[in-house]
Amino acid sequence: MPKQFSVAILTPTTGLCRMEYAQSLARLVMYFSQVRIFKNVKLQTLCVDAVSGSGIAENYERMVTKHLADTTTRWTHFLSIEDDMGFAPDCLHTLAQRRLPIVGANYSTNKGSPLRFTAAGLKNRVLTTAESKGVEEISLLPQGFTLVAREVYETLPKPWFLMGYSPVSGNYVYQDYYFSEQAKKAGFKLYVDHDVSKKICHVGPKQYTWEDALPHELALQKKVSRG
Repeated sequence: MPKQFSVAILTPTTGLCRMEYAQSLARLVMYFSQVRIFKNVKLQTLCVDAVSGSGIAENYERMVTKHLADTTTRWTHFLSIEDDMGFAPDCLHTLAQRRLPIVGANYSTNKGSPLRFTAAGLKNRVLTTAESKGVEEISLLPQGFTLVAREVYETLPKPWFLMGYSPVSGNYVYQDYYFSEQAKKAGFKLYVDHDVSKKICHVGPKQYTWEDALPHELALQKKVSRG
């Protein structure tokens, strides 16, 4: 059992945060101050930080670097929350109680057609369904609502986040998938939490949930399986 749980909540932003994000964050902070994550851990602290700029990968890099170097508080965990997410107050508690180095939410894309899940397995996108429970090991994890233990950042070489073209896959890689690949190379496993995923929304023209992505994803996978 850890002696303390201290989490730095990090949000990279281009300068505009959704109302759903602001309200959800306020409720999460209040819940965190009132409910212990672990009964035997008396000390739990948090801070909230945001960096504004057009480079999301750079924003993440700056925030993690800053809080790793903090000599006042030794942050044991880092929770990334993007500024267009909505979430239940107890989502952080649920992720922390998994006691995994890297665990996060699976959620729907919020634009374009068809809607897709953002977490990926070895062959297909990971599905969160009505029957999905607990955690599932996956291959690529988005950063929209993801908890990472300090040891992960201390183990991985910089840069932790990078966007650009990958000659291996032949695709452009976003910062969260780059982080996933680097973490796996270092021996860490990635997990998606289906219980938390059902308490998350990704805000666009409306609040998109797992239920929006599921029918489109099932149709796509059925089409692929037919060849």
